[in-house]
Amino acid sequence: MRKLFTIVYFIILIAIAVVGLAIGAANDLPVNINLLFINLSVNLATVIAGAVCFGGVYVALLMLYVVIKQKCQIIYLHNKIKNLEADNINILKTQSADILHTTKSSNITDDQGDVK
Repeated sequence: MRKLFTIVYFIILIAIAVVGLAIGAANDLPVNINLLFINLSVNLATVIAGAVCFGGVYVALLMLYVVIKQKCQIIYLHNKIKNLEADNINILKTQSADILHTTKSSNITDDQGDVK
């Protein structure tokens, strides 16, 4: 299921990039980019494609962060469950040993009144 979502995500990303390039190619206008010490003049198609690629990488990194965080939480919870199960097993062993010890040391009679 996760692979299906990944494939659909990349198909949508490619479709958006193609639409952006088509819009940019239809509007072949230069865009001036003024940074602190650099002045660039690039086509609108290049700006749109760059924005789409940057957005895709950003969303992919966010998805990767969420997946890694969930996997770490799953590992932590599995370890916590194992520790709790081990504690419960030790408690049950001590309780059963106490019960066996008390039943052996006490006098229990059966239905006929005989002492076991």
